[in-house]
Amino acid sequence: EALDLQDKANQAAQKGDKASLRTTVAEMKTYIANFNRDLDALALKSTELDKVREKIKESNNVGIELSEESIAEKPDMKKIDELRNRAMQLQKELVADMQALENKVKTAQ
Repeated sequence: EALDLQDKANQAAQKGDKASLRTTVAEMKTYIANFNRDLDALALKSTELDKVREKIKESNNVGIELSEESIAEKPDMKKIDELRNRAMQLQKELVADMQALENKVKTAQ
């Protein structure tokens, strides 16, 4: 579903269809809210997993904020750059956290 929404957003952006783009961003926002709720509901308990879960949720929320700012009547390019930088930083942190978890699992076996 996430990939379908991304494709839909890309198609609307390519066509310059702002109404469709706004609708798609609203759909993405609902999808992300449900996804984040499902993440919270996972019965996985550990400090490391909680850290990853919170970063995934933050990354999702930054993505939505970036999408909303991008389709605003007057997009704030400074804010867009800040959001892009934050998104990239979160992705790097997530990769590092996941690698640390993987190493922990490997050494525990």
